[in-house]
Amino acid sequence: AAYGNTTLPLASRFDFPHCEILSAIWPLPTVQAKLKYKKESVFVTFMRDPPSRIMSQWRSDTHNLPEVFGSCKSFDYLFAKAERSCLKKGTQPVQYSDFATLMVGGCKWSGDKRACTAPLQFDAPALVDQFAFVGITEHFDVSMCLFFFTFGDEGKFKKYCKHRTAAAPLANRAPKVADPFRSMFSPRALSYVWRANRKDSDLYWTAYRQFVRSVQVMEAATNVHFISRLFTKGDEYHSVEEPTVRGKQGRNDDGK
Repeated sequence: AAYGNTTLPLASRFDFPHCEILSAIWPLPTVQAKLKYKKESVFVTFMRDPPSRIMSQWRSDTHNLPEVFGSCKSFDYLFAKAERSCLKKGTQPVQYSDFATLMVGGCKWSGDKRACTAPLQFDAPALVDQFAFVGITEHFDVSMCLFFFTFGDEGKFKKYCKHRTAAAPLANRAPKVADPFRSMFSPRALSYVWRANRKDSDLYWTAYRQFVRSVQVMEAATNVHFISRLFTKGDEYHSVEEPTVRGKQGRNDDGK
């Protein structure tokens, strides 16, 4: 866990001086267990398009953990069979298989299968409903306005959201299969990403739909237009389905 330790306390960055804010990279069930003694706890989170999150994870791991990932010459090597894995012996790529679902308590990590397993039926809406606020990284600008609106931070909303410029929302767009960021994966690697993150994809788009509904409520209550800013001309809200990815000579990534 990391409490705000800058010259300005984290709680003071918002108009919540009587709140204790905990920022943690822990599975939600762990955080909930640690905060049982609290009379009231509110949980918030951001969701990110799974392929984009994984590419970011890959960049971070190869840069910050060369002793573990240094032998991985490309992302394709990450999911090689155990005996040919490029990772340091004994290391499991847990962050690359339904990691968001794992972190919000939707499954448990199976080390032997290198997979996120769900003992009960996977319920994406129930997982999303655990949070009082869910932002979307691809729409960070609008998400912050929704955060201020959700928790009644009128000062911040008025300052940053009431008089918005036309250019601000263009910084973030709904993710698409053909986005340049995704094209950094090879077709084989992209297939791995989709197959290993089906739950995360379901979770993300469930959160995305809820986000759009919440923004519509905010728009009606504040008379500030946000929905039209989520999408540039020609875009429309949609769910991304797993692409058909085939290798050379029509074979799939398993060589069949």
